[in-house]
Amino acid sequence: MSLNNKSTEKLFYKISEVAEIFDINISAVRFWEKEFDILKPKKNKKGNRLFTPKDIENIKIIHYLLKEQGFTVEGAKKKIKRK
Repeated sequence: MSLNNKSTEKLFYKISEVAEIFDINISAVRFWEKEFDILKPKKNKKGNRLFTPKDIENIKIIHYLLKEQGFTVEGAKKKIKRK
């Protein structure tokens, strides 16, 4: 889960790129988008999600809480709301 300098220069990331960065399924990214209101990817005319660097930072927090700290989705939501 490392963002190299090249990828941090991008304005938008496709959902497949986000899934690859965090080594998770695309469906997990979609699920997190529904569950966590801090994720608000833009959508292009085709309806494809475009994630901003801010979204990537938020996904990094969500990923850390769920995958590394073992929080449930509800627990992670509460933790994020407190911050």
